[in-house]
Amino acid sequence: MRNFVKIVCFILMAVTSLTVSHAQTIKETDKNEQLSLVTLSFPGLFNEDGGGYYDTYLQRIAALEGFQLTIKVLPSMRVTKDYTSRKSDCIFPSNLITISSDTIQTDAFNYARSYLANFKPSSRNLSLQDMQETTISIRTGLDYGALTTMPNLTFLKVSSEIQSLRLLRAKRVQYAAVYFPDVMLEAPLIASRLYYNAQEPLTSIDERLVCWKSDKNDRLLQSINYAIKTLSESGEDKILLGASYLSKLK
Repeated sequence: MRNFVKIVCFILMAVTSLTVSHAQTIKETDKNEQLSLVTLSFPGLFNEDGGGYYDTYLQRIAALEGFQLTIKVLPSMRVTKDYTSRKSDCIFPSNLITISSDTIQTDAFNYARSYLANFKPSSRNLSLQDMQETTISIRTGLDYGALTTMPNLTFLKVSSEIQSLRLLRAKRVQYAAVYFPDVMLEAPLIASRLYYNAQEPLTSIDERLVCWKSDKNDRLLQSINYAIKTLSESGEDKILLGASYLSKLK
């Protein structure tokens, strides 16, 4: 019985130690401390009115961890300029910037995948090797892996998923390179008719924030990662991320 009591006391002490350790980190974070994030417009994820799924998720983290989060939605050319000039602490999506010793990243809080798609059932078995003399619509500023380096392809660049699908529907392109969950949030009715090879994504990306390395950002990203883990373990992340939630590709 004494041994059992000792074991229980040890466990309680360990849990208390972890809680105190995190509490000390948060205590060092002034509630007036701010983190600024710049991003492209991703309707349904980051909205200009702040009502997107990622807006809601990240603001929930900021509230839990006791800091102020400012999110700016800008056109693609201004996003990287804003971040590289250090007007913002962090940038999204992570592929917009080169990771270096000057940057730090959050843990993944969701996942995204891009696919070649059209309205033909045969696209379920489509492979990149099938691409010959084909015109494809792609969104400017996003990563589509090996697709954009392949010869004999023509790309029409657009600024949104809905524009890409409109070109496809008008038969101005043979395929659209689209991102999930983005396309399902921006144009759910059209996207629901798409066919694509679910087993062969062009890209599979961990959704993260990339930030400049500094004492403040180091501290805040530790808090963000703690909250990401907490929300994941409780299942609240699936509620907050809603229709944007994607599980990790196996």
